[in-house]
Amino acid sequence: MVVDDFAHHPTAVRETIQAIRHRYPERRLWAIFEPRSNTSRRNIHQEDYAGAFTGAQRASLKVPERHDKVPQGEELDVPRLVGALQAQGIEADGATEVPAMVERAAKEAQPGDVLLVMSNGAFGGFIDKLLPLLRARMGEQ
Repeated sequence: MVVDDFAHHPTAVRETIQAIRHRYPERRLWAIFEPRSNTSRRNIHQEDYAGAFTGAQRASLKVPERHDKVPQGEELDVPRLVGALQAQGIEADGATEVPAMVERAAKEAQPGDVLLVMSNGAFGGFIDKLLPLLRARMGEQ
């Protein structure tokens, strides 16, 4: 199951994950997140994001492209966030390119998984690219 959600602030990420966890308690939850807004790209929420993914068994995070509205040194540190999630027992990874994230999800998703895709934008067409690959892998036409 692939769920698309607008969550991008740490509170929204946390609440969305908790809602999915409540609705599908027996399924593995894979949170896939693109920090796209100016606020989510900043390190002001670094620690909040570290706690926002509780309830997910897996998390994949997009490393944001450099943005001129986010001063150097104030960027969200995705490798540090990945480490914080791993320290909590969440299987986590980060990637700079959407195609690599799509390939990983298509290859490693298992029947029964819930893939929760969170962004406040198109996420580089992530879902549109992922669904045909999942269908082909699962034997659907």
